[in-house]
Order: sequence, then structure tokens, then C-alpha cells
Amino acid sequence: MATANITKRAVDAAKPRSADAYLWDEELAGFGLKVTPAGRTRCTWFNTA
Repeated sequence: MATANITKRAVDAAKPRSADAYLWDEELAGFGLKVTPAGRTRCTWFNTA
């Protein structure tokens, strides 16, 4: 599981892999980016409470 600040540059640089990949934001707990093998990106939220 990778962590970084999720910016437009990070979203544009996200590459598809053979399985779903997640990039979690370092500053906003529970906020992440999901990249599917088809190359689609989606914002995701994980409840940390």
C-alpha cells in the first residue's frame, strides 16, 4: 500500500497493474485512490473511526 499526497499529478501518474492498486493520502486519513487493471481511477474513503 503506497502513500502520498493525492494530487492531480499523482492521479495522472497512476498506472494500472494486474490487480486493483490503492494509493492512500498521507494528510487526510482514510482518503485514497483506487486504480483498476482497466486503468480506471476512483476516489475511495475508508472509515477510520
